[in-house]
Amino acid sequence: MTLRTRLLLGYGYLIALLLLSVGTAAFNSQRVARNVQVVVQNNLVSLSAAVAMLDQIERQDSATLVGLMQRSEPTEMTAAEEDFEKALVQARSAAMTDDDIAMLKNLQENYEVYRKARDELLRSIPEEPYAAYHESVFRVFEELKRDVNQYLEAKKTALGDANIEASQSAIEAAVLLGVLVTVALLSLGPLSRSLQRDVLGRLSEVGSVTEAIASGDRRRRVRDFYQDELGQVARQLNAALDRQQELESQMQGRLLEQRRVLVGLMKQWPMPAALIGIDGELVASTLSEDDEDELDRLTPRVRMAAKVLMTRRFVRAEELSADIKASDAVRVVQMRALASGDNQIAGWLASFVDPRVGVLAPRGPGDPEPSGDTPVSEASDAPASENAEPAVTAEANDEPAVAAVVAEDPASRSS
Repeated sequence: MTLRTRLLLGYGYLIALLLLSVGTAAFNSQRVARNVQVVVQNNLVSLSAAVAMLDQIERQDSATLVGLMQRSEPTEMTAAEEDFEKALVQARSAAMTDDDIAMLKNLQENYEVYRKARDELLRSIPEEPYAAYHESVFRVFEELKRDVNQYLEAKKTALGDANIEASQSAIEAAVLLGVLVTVALLSLGPLSRSLQRDVLGRLSEVGSVTEAIASGDRRRRVRDFYQDELGQVARQLNAALDRQQELESQMQGRLLEQRRVLVGLMKQWPMPAALIGIDGELVASTLSEDDEDELDRLTPRVRMAAKVLMTRRFVRAEELSADIKASDAVRVVQMRALASGDNQIAGWLASFVDPRVGVLAPRGPGDPEPSGDTPVSEASDAPASENAEPAVTAEANDEPAVAAVVAEDPASRSS
């Protein structure tokens, strides 16, 4: 699985949990609100209908007593009956359970019994109205009133139960939402650890490896066994480092071989010498260890002499040479310029000579023939030709102690 796929799956999982949490909360809130609205509205309608029925049977009972006292048909009886019927129809329309329907059916039957008993009493015109009322109507009226009160109490209880159910539904929705949010938050831990291990940790490893490589440690490598984007980057980086190390090994082998060739070539030189690069660093040498140490101590002076000689005009590189006094103030380091095929300075050939005994390095190609009776120490004091550039001399304690002697080519003089 690629790194991109894992990241998309992880963040997609979190987004899905968040969307599920929000959707669940919205759905539960809407459901609770809808249920509460329906239940409360129906119960309130039923409750008001029960109160209206109770009022209307009280009116009918009062009208019955008035009719018995006046021995005539009560005028308000018809309106009370109509209002009771309307309230009963309203209660039936708001009925939500089978118990409500059964209670309203029983109430309707008891009301018919009460109505029948009441009408028979009013038509009989008894001599003792109150006695006849208590004997034939009052008992039925009390039963009907008890049924209406039971229905009223049932609606009150249903309204309270609806409130409790709504509260429980709200609590359940809140608990479910809390569970989903908790799961989402707990999922952040494994996702964060996976991100830390699979992305940030490996990026940190790549950074530490690159820093080590920049500091010179070419042996460090990045773990590349992951089959994802970072694993591919690690494999490419390791391949590049391996290739670079292979090229460096080949180059070092070639340089070592070339240095051996140079040393073998320099051994053909009549006297020990050292080959110095144009930057003043030792390239190859047939000098003794003491002379190499001495030449290493004279490296700043060698570089200064090379800098001075590089500023001179010349036709051939063999015209550039310099003598640098050694630390024993007796010997000198004789430097000769080496040129490539296009007459560009490529390095210097250095050898130790002792002017007291006239030991000089062999002449280079094109050097003029020295007089046989003139020692080296005297030759360095001889006057220069009128067209030659003046020599630069320095004592042993000067910085740098350089004596540069430049001889012009006879062809350049004639020109």
